[in-house]
Amino acid sequence: MVVLGIVYRVSRCNEYTLVDVAPLVADVDAGKVERIVDNLLANAVKHTPAGTPIWLRIEACPGGVLLVVEDAGPGIPRELAAGIFEPFYQGPGDHPSPGSGIGLSLVAKFAELHGGRTWVEDRPGGGASFRVELPCSVIPMDSISERNAHPT
Repeated sequence: MVVLGIVYRVSRCNEYTLVDVAPLVADVDAGKVERIVDNLLANAVKHTPAGTPIWLRIEACPGGVLLVVEDAGPGIPRELAAGIFEPFYQGPGDHPSPGSGIGLSLVAKFAELHGGRTWVEDRPGGGASFRVELPCSVIPMDSISERNAHPT
């Protein structure tokens, strides 16, 4: 259900957003994960030129799930990367839609509440790659379907 809500909001967010969501079920706080994804997508749209591709990927990783939002925009200068997850931080320059500077700090806080972590790195080919790792139990959807098909 969380993924369906995320995909719906992504489709309304940016016509250039590509979604790659692994078929899995993760034991997470759905509301917080939706807010994480919403804030990362809003940040990507806000800080990239119109028409810039944005990618959302959700996949299983060792011990949990990895959420990745990438863009082909200007990227994050290294000297600013450490501070962007601090409350009320706003990047330099004028932005078409001003914000309060709490979006990425909420991403980091919600990841922390899950026992996870948040970071940003350069995207190969240019742009930014925001990553959130959430430790949790993950069940591939095909094993759920298989279990329902053959109850014990």
